Amino acid sequence: MEEIFFKIADRIRSNIQPSTEGLIEINTINIDDKFVVEIIVASGIEKPYYIKKLGMSTSGYTTRIGTQTISMTQHQIDKLYSMRVRHTLSTMLSSKQNLSFTQLKIYYQEKDYEEVNNEYFLENLEM
Repeated sequence: MEEIFFKIADRIRSNIQPSTEGLIEINTINIDDKFVVEIIVASGIEKPYYIKKLGMSTSGYTTRIGTQTISMTQHQIDKLYSMRVRHTLSTMLSSKQNLSFTQLKIYYQEKDYEEVNNEYFLENLEM
């Protein structure tokens, strides 16, 4: 049974992008004295996910409506991309709020960047 789990996990990992690592759980359950493979898929934060061989086209992105699997429209795809969580310096909170960029300023000044100040970092580096 373990070999089947590995094959299923490998097919998912190889055929879906971005990575689904940590989103898939594979179990066996007993239904009417028969072992059935149960695949639980958690919701990921990097939506939308697409079928790798079809690429980032409308045919590569699918959705379920009832019992049907249909291709997503470009509007649906764009909406999911716009809702993605973006981890950037400007959205990450630091546990220390009294921050200075002294070392970074020294580095930039050594590279002959002029007017390296807090406004520079705010405007150009989103810090």
